[in-house]
Amino acid sequence: MNGGTINVKAIEDDWKEVLHLAASIRTGTVNASVMLKMLAGYTRQHSFSRASREIGRVERFLFMLDWLNDIDLRRRTNANFNKGEARNSLARAVFFNRLGELRDCTFENQRHRASGLNLVSAAIILWNTVYLGSSGRSSSTTRPRHRRRIAQPCGALGLGAHQPHRRLPLE
Repeated sequence: MNGGTINVKAIEDDWKEVLHLAASIRTGTVNASVMLKMLAGYTRQHSFSRASREIGRVERFLFMLDWLNDIDLRRRTNANFNKGEARNSLARAVFFNRLGELRDCTFENQRHRASGLNLVSAAIILWNTVYLGSSGRSSSTTRPRHRRRIAQPCGALGLGAHQPHRRLPLE
């Protein structure tokens, strides 16, 4: 749609390596994190990097087609996007004292402060989930339709529009 044409030759040239990588990760021969470190060491001009970039463009295009055709996927994507934005808004509200900036000099102190922010945010999300969930269940006057509408966005924050049905073909 917006990325130009796909370089099929780049994918064909390194298809065996792509299959080898996918099979190694799927069978558990090697951890995905180890493979990602290895791939991060490749230059942008490396043939495998070029092939994986082209495969990523194909996947992005297929997702965009799915997204355009599937209204339920658009709703889920939008809901998960809103959850992420809500989490960021919560973090900004909790971290208002320093206007959202980590001004500590050392990386260790910055990491410590960011971990504390994540812990406090997670505690607030958990409390809201438990409290609002129990209040929705205990309210006998609330109609079931309204209870579902209230409780639906109160769960743990999602991680995006994950598509577990999409797999790399190994043939």
